[in-house]
Amino acid sequence: VLLRVRMLYYIKHEIIGDLVQHISDGVHV
Repeated sequence: VLLRVRMLYYIKHEIIGDLVQHISDGVHV
């Protein structure tokens, strides 16, 4: 169970980080 939760957290972190990068790029442009 811990491994599954860790995977979900990692995936969420990756997606959120990608979104934040896109948003910051849009703001700079």
